[in-house]
Amino acid sequence: MGLLLLNLPIAATYVVVGSMLLEKTETQAVVSPSGRYLAEVINLDATEKPPYGQAVTLRPKPGPFQTYARTIVFSSNCLDPVPLWKAEGQLVIACREARGIEMRQTSYRDVKITYALGDIASRNAQRISK
Repeated sequence: MGLLLLNLPIAATYVVVGSMLLEKTETQAVVSPSGRYLAEVINLDATEKPPYGQAVTLRPKPGPFQTYARTIVFSSNCLDPVPLWKAEGQLVIACREARGIEMRQTSYRDVKITYALGDIASRNAQRISK
């Protein structure tokens, strides 16, 4: 009996080599309505900005034998960041009590990104009125 080994790329959400994690595992993933894009929430570590924060990433949806690099479109310390697709090409990132916003992009390829950041607007209004 012979053993046939195929050299095929493996599509996975993360790859472990020894004990080193090469790609972070998402805490939440949401596919766009047409299935073209994947929005994911990942936790950041101590060496990233902001330290121990959260990030929302976008990338084309990986196929069976292909994967794409994640692009961070939003990073902050916030409670429960949630990517919501309003329609194809329209992503809303909702986040309660956002603090230390490091990145806030308004577009990715043909996707327009808007934000619902909860307490930030009300806190800014309170500061202006004082």
